[in-house]
Amino acid sequence: MRINQVEQLNIVKYSRCLFTQHLVGTLKAQLLDIAITVETDNRCTKEDIKDSLLELVSKELDEYELNYSLKKRKES
Repeated sequence: MRINQVEQLNIVKYSRCLFTQHLVGTLKAQLLDIAITVETDNRCTKEDIKDSLLELVSKELDEYELNYSLKKRKES
């Protein structure tokens, strides 16, 4: 069964919304972890925080792109 273009766009928008919600939730958890680390261990630097968040976002985006690519192949 083929879906029309409007349905396909709605699915893409919904998927992006879910991913954004997931990313925000994951970032909140990471920020809480960083806050706890800073509170208990003053050796945490701005660079450590930046690197930690960039690594997390990069990993999540790579995962999203992989899942999206696999989904597109499956639909073809």
